[in-house]
Amino acid sequence: MANWAPKYVQALHTRGAKVAVFAQNINEERREKALGECSHSPRLAFYQVDITDGDIVNRALDDIEQKWGTPDGLVNNAGIDT
Repeated sequence: MANWAPKYVQALHTRGAKVAVFAQNINEERREKALGECSHSPRLAFYQVDITDGDIVNRALDDIEQKWGTPDGLVNNAGIDT
């Protein structure tokens, strides 16, 4: 199971949103399997981020702002995988 909620990503992307995904682990093969053709869309960006490290988070946010401007929203989909 992916830890970054591919169904949310697909739903937002399908509706035209630019989506940045922060996850501790991003596996290219699982990403492609979960998202299909849209996995390489220019409107998707994936960042391997430990959210407890502010420097890493800020670098990812800086990249997003440079690429797309200031984000319009945030979906926090944190959970525990048992």
